[in-house]
Amino acid sequence: MGRSRVSPEQRREVRDLLASGMNPNQAARRAGVSAPVAYRLDQKMTGVARAALGEWRSLPPERARRVADLLASGMTLRQAAGIAGVSRGYVCALNKKMGGVYRPPGASYSDRYLDREERYEIARLRESGLTVRKVAACLGRSPSTVSRELARNADPRSGRYQPERAHRLAWERQ
Repeated sequence: MGRSRVSPEQRREVRDLLASGMNPNQAARRAGVSAPVAYRLDQKMTGVARAALGEWRSLPPERARRVADLLASGMTLRQAAGIAGVSRGYVCALNKKMGGVYRPPGASYSDRYLDREERYEIARLRESGLTVRKVAACLGRSPSTVSRELARNADPRSGRYQPERAHRLAWERQ
């Protein structure tokens, strides 16, 4: 059995799809060629075999954010992969890396948890020289809450409280 011919138009279409960020399997399906053809074209374009790179590591962070947003909106892994133009394997790896939990945009939480503004206020008040008890009084929080927040989220090198890092870590813990 011989190889089937791939027209120059099909090759051009595959190259365009790959350049737009689509993975070789999807580009092959859309252009009507075999997956090995698309993978060979991808390797010629990038100079590196996609399997050697590990596709999920080689995509830009904005693509990962897009996939995470799609999953947070309630889409299945397959749906998110199709819309974002990435493989299901990439979505599965990202899903596993993120723990499979996605916070919907605009989600609000109980007032018993510190929010981003309170964390920035803690940082500002501490930098102005107030004690933990005075900071807690200004915020209407328990001194132990502020003390725990400061201890848990201090920079390991400088010992300074970092409110944005603290908020991100709290988000991850939730």
